[in-house]
Amino acid sequence: MTKIQALQSLANAEGYNSAIDLLEDLMADVDLLSNGVCLNCGTHGKVELDSDCGWCYECHENKVTHAFILAGII
Repeated sequence: MTKIQALQSLANAEGYNSAIDLLEDLMADVDLLSNGVCLNCGTHGKVELDSDCGWCYECHENKVTHAFILAGII
């Protein structure tokens, strides 16, 4: 799964029409734990803002990446 595909998947799962809408909302309401997606299996979960290797409880890999990392914001 590419970063763009993962970001769009995350946006769709959260009910957004586009990744831009998701990112705008995340920037408006920054929280310590926020939306991320596993680049290995596509599972969504909460991770820290700077996470690029969070633990995935589905596939047991360190592949959960925050939306800001996927978008290149951080």
